[in-house]
Amino acid sequence: MLAVKICARPSVVALLADETDGQLRVVFARSVDSTVDVAAILKKTLDRFGGRGGGRPNLAQAEG
Repeated sequence: MLAVKICARPSVVALLADETDGQLRVVFARSVDSTVDVAAILKKTLDRFGGRGGGRPNLAQAEG
C-alpha cells in the first residue's frame, strides 16, 4: 500500500524492502507515467539473489 501511495506522484520508481524473522520482502513500483518495467527489474534481482516473486510492469514483489 505504501508503494502505491508513493507512486501516485509523477515520475517515480520506488523500491521498498523489509526484513522480518530472516525473510526479506521487496516491492518494486512505478508511477503511471513511467515506462520502467519493474517486473523485469525484479526478475533480474531474483536471478542474482534468489527468492520467489513476480508481478506486473507497474508493481512487483518478492520474498526470500
